[in-house]
Amino acid sequence: MMSLGDRFEVRPVIGLEQKAVDRAADRARSLGFTGAQVDDICTAVREACLNAAEHGTTVNDTYEVTIWYDSTTLSVEVWSRRVAIHPGAAPPHLETKIDGNENPRGWGIFLMQRLADSCTFETRNGGTVVRLTFQQHRSS
Repeated sequence: MMSLGDRFEVRPVIGLEQKAVDRAADRARSLGFTGAQVDDICTAVREACLNAAEHGTTVNDTYEVTIWYDSTTLSVEVWSRRVAIHPGAAPPHLETKIDGNENPRGWGIFLMQRLADSCTFETRNGGTVVRLTFQQHRSS
């Protein structure tokens, strides 16, 4: 069973997502995740928070971050009060974006899905929950 590590609200201001990134990284390090895994966790959590700030809240609103953990697993939920994530979008194409033939944005979901061991999206109370789960991969 996973334990509640932390739950807090973040205002949708670019830069304030660092609070969630730092807390997730601290918990991951305390559980023994490797440096590379902590980097992946930081990137995925940042993307989830930026999506919530940009698409899932209003200026006067907040989004909620909840961190769960057990001895080998870290799970981070980011709940925004509006439906904001559309995970069915086609994956971005680097060459097309570099050539300027595709909007340079749209990497968030792609990165979250590849960096987390599990990345799920659900609608809850009229908003969107992104759940990122990371398993500790011990070297043999």
